[in-house]
Amino acid sequence: MNKIITHSHCIWQNITQRANLLLEEPVGGLLLTYLTTTLENYHTAVSLRTPEIIQWVNHQQSQSIDIKTLADSCLVSAGLFPQNSKNMATAIPLTCHMGSTAYHTLYVREHDILYQQISHDFIKLVDILLFIAAEKKDKPLFDQHEAYSIWTSTNSQYAKEIYSAYKKC
Repeated sequence: MNKIITHSHCIWQNITQRANLLLEEPVGGLLLTYLTTTLENYHTAVSLRTPEIIQWVNHQQSQSIDIKTLADSCLVSAGLFPQNSKNMATAIPLTCHMGSTAYHTLYVREHDILYQQISHDFIKLVDILLFIAAEKKDKPLFDQHEAYSIWTSTNSQYAKEIYSAYKKC
């Protein structure tokens, strides 16, 4: 079955490719394609939210949460919405660990090498999203303490660059 390439997909693909180039070691095409599709799906889901859909989703989530949904949610929330955490210095590393572990669980369950690659390069994918999120801001996403804490606990390139910039000041 061929996937129809939408305008939204092309936009997300362009954004993720540009941000990927900011990494010292960019991720491969398959991971970038997965990230682009995840962002497109997230964007579509958000734009389709109506009170009835939200009520249904909340009911479904209260019943049980799908591992893939958990993994994708960790990826998107840690990368695009780090400011939603009350304590970013601890919440982001925890979210990254949870997301990476969820993808590893998917790999073990489904024997799909893609999930193993995502689990292994999870923080690089988060970094791509952090670079995207940072483009929208006039200031860094983290303060010096948060950047240091996140960098040392996750090895995030974005957090390392922010911390290094603070040290130069």
